[in-house]
Amino acid sequence: MITLRKLLLVAFMVVALVSTHLVSTVSAIPAVKEFDSPGEFPTGLTWDGEYLWVTSFISERIYKVDPDDGRVIESFSSPDSDPEGLAWDGNYIWHVDGGNAYELGEEAELYIYKIDPQSGDATQMFEAPGGLNAEDLAWGGGYLWYVDGAPEAEAEGTTTIYKIDVSNGEVVKEFSAPGNHPSGLTWIGSYLWHSDYYNEKIYIINPDNGDVIDSFSAPSEYPGGLAWDGSYLWCADWNSDKIYSMDVSSFPSDNIAPDIDVPSRTPRDNVTIGEEVSVSVNVTDIQSGIKNVTLLYVVNNGTLWTSIPMNENSSTGLYESTIPGQAYGTWVKYKIVAYDNAENQAVKEGESVTYIYQVIPEFPSFLILPLFMIATLLAVIVYRRKHSM
Repeated sequence: MITLRKLLLVAFMVVALVSTHLVSTVSAIPAVKEFDSPGEFPTGLTWDGEYLWVTSFISERIYKVDPDDGRVIESFSSPDSDPEGLAWDGNYIWHVDGGNAYELGEEAELYIYKIDPQSGDATQMFEAPGGLNAEDLAWGGGYLWYVDGAPEAEAEGTTTIYKIDVSNGEVVKEFSAPGNHPSGLTWIGSYLWHSDYYNEKIYIINPDNGDVIDSFSAPSEYPGGLAWDGSYLWCADWNSDKIYSMDVSSFPSDNIAPDIDVPSRTPRDNVTIGEEVSVSVNVTDIQSGIKNVTLLYVVNNGTLWTSIPMNENSSTGLYESTIPGQAYGTWVKYKIVAYDNAENQAVKEGESVTYIYQVIPEFPSFLILPLFMIATLLAVIVYRRKHSM
């Protein structure tokens, strides 16, 4: 039910934000498609593989929407009075409610609900972590992600993103959100995507540590709930009551080179005449991924490097290659070069025995004379025994 309290709250929020809103100076990417939200003040947004689901803060309903034209397929009441974020886990809708926190203050109880999309019934619920301003949810990596904030937040680091184990509602990880007025959250590939309505930005976040990989300006002034349909990023704008999609295929921009660990070689110590040397190394790239890894080697301090492709071992995940056997006394030096799919290059080389070795005889030279003397002595003993019998 639309209450006077809710209408006054929305009016206050809009006036406050318009009076203090910072207009972004970064060019925004354009909207691909746009239609009216089925309910006023859309907050949460998610994608079930075929349809969008939208929450309306005013109507207190959750809508199933056709992404082609915005047509409402069905709707049902939210489990509480202040519907906010949505997420889809493949079978169920996850929903967080604001718990009337603006009126109840510290006495408010914010809950996260698991909802059957067929009936609209809540089948599980647990208390939301953090502060008193629920924002949005995302499902990724087998966990539920949740962002909260506070309208009065004035400094970065005062809002939090939580990773939640839904089997027990426990927080398994948390880190600060990049902005101070978070609004939307979704999962694309291996990253969290997060909107902040105050600075009109959408951030791409490494879920392992909260680091910002990239960011860009949203097409609208008040980006809210986010959803990913496999091709386009959808956003709910609660000020204009619009739902729109964006082509974000050019993000995140990758300017970080691959990471190459210290390689290992076999044999680790002496390399004998004609013996092949196997080299293995772990190479990773958190953004665009590894394009290729190459081992290059040079002999006897020459200038002509020979290149050998390194192939990834599906069992170990290591990149492997083999340096051919060499003649006695040959000095061999090698290095590893890796490229990611954005053409960033990384090189791993050094002056230690890991990267440089010399081919030696089967027996080291300092042992040849003693072994020869022993062999001669044994031959003399055997000879004398035979002739003394």
